[in-house]
Amino acid sequence: MKRFSVVWSLVALFVVPSTAAPQTGGTRAFSTSAQSESFRQERDWLLMLGVMSYMYAGFAEVPSPGLDISAVIAWDVDDPTKTPEFLFNRNRNYEEHGDIFHAESNALRSAYEELRPNLRNAVLYTTLEPCPMCATTITLARVPSAIFCMDDPNLRDINTHETVIKVPTAFYGRELTEDHSDLRLCRDANAAMWQAAEQSPPFTFTISGYIHRNRKAIFRPAWDELRCYKVHYPENEGLLSSLQEATGNAIPCER
Repeated sequence: MKRFSVVWSLVALFVVPSTAAPQTGGTRAFSTSAQSESFRQERDWLLMLGVMSYMYAGFAEVPSPGLDISAVIAWDVDDPTKTPEFLFNRNRNYEEHGDIFHAESNALRSAYEELRPNLRNAVLYTTLEPCPMCATTITLARVPSAIFCMDDPNLRDINTHETVIKVPTAFYGRELTEDHSDLRLCRDANAAMWQAAEQSPPFTFTISGYIHRNRKAIFRPAWDELRCYKVHYPENEGLLSSLQEATGNAIPCER
């Protein structure tokens, strides 16, 4: 079955890295000041906004009840002379009638199908912390870094929020580093999720159900921020434009 995926890149554009101070007029989604951020941190923010916006833009495609989890894999995030290319995908368990068609694995599969097997300089961004299957698959694929928006409470202690299920992410000479996104929208969404989990009767809270019930509140703010975002670093103009186009967000800001 053909996968629905898209590759976006900026064609024939070379941008000289900026050493000037960032522009003013940043977005409300971020908590770090413009003076302390870097072009790479801004790329992390933009790609997380992008994967959340992709989820919002694709609500109509997700079967009900569906699993509202998406991922994007991006290349050359660390190179200021290149505009990152990226591939989106999402959870497709319902369409494929199985439990292994997770967003992260589907994004990796899309990369292979697009003949992009070299993932050593790629970063994977996902709306939910990778499960054990996905974390080990990302490691096997030689992706060195994964950044996620929300915790998976199934992997963590309900009181301390610390990881209780240790998933191996260093083996066969490969190693994966997993990090929380520092996007404010992710921190807010994560805090709201944990509050709901802690207030739920024992054994009744499910992360997939929570996200589905609250998907507009989680993902719509990211779509709005991406549409109105103004880059702090000119190296990221191309990425912003590509993400806006890929998520149907290339329309005038109404703020």
